[in-house]
Amino acid sequence: MMIWLSKLLRSVSKVYRYLGSFLRVCFYRIAYYPNIQIDRGVHLQPAVRISATDGGFISIGSGTTICSGAAIIAKRGIIEIGTNSYLGQGEYMVAINSIRAGNDALIAERVSIRDQNHGMEIYSELPFRLQTSKSAPIFIGYNVWLGAGTFIGSGVEIQDNVVVGANAVVTRNLASRSVYAGVPATKIRSL
Repeated sequence: MMIWLSKLLRSVSKVYRYLGSFLRVCFYRIAYYPNIQIDRGVHLQPAVRISATDGGFISIGSGTTICSGAAIIAKRGIIEIGTNSYLGQGEYMVAINSIRAGNDALIAERVSIRDQNHGMEIYSELPFRLQTSKSAPIFIGYNVWLGAGTFIGSGVEIQDNVVVGANAVVTRNLASRSVYAGVPATKIRSL
């Protein structure tokens, strides 16, 4: 009897999780149409924030999983996430220009990807928060693994088959088939 009840509860739990993800996807498709495009088979865990404002556009490929606490925000910019990708808990992606992540991207928890920086003119009469932002597109290739806590800055291009170690700061382009780590990220070895 207990085994049967346990199996029943597991089945109900799976249905509940699937239904919750399905309803979250439907909400974003309806609330932000046509600015957000979510393909079939995308799994959104609770507390995911997806927002496209001021003409921004977001596209999420099929088979992608986005974990709790992740935020994907396109303010005037474009964010494209390829198929079968994974975005970990607390991941933060903000675009005013463009961010493109290829298929099979593995983006761990607390990764921050931002295509803009505040102005930093010390001799300006304006405080930093009011200065014009500077932005450049970010490209993340196929089969890229970004370790937990990694920061990806504006104008960075990460080629295919790259691993970036935890807590690395990426401020320049990374060559394919390589492992990078550190602050700033430097090549450790080839794959």
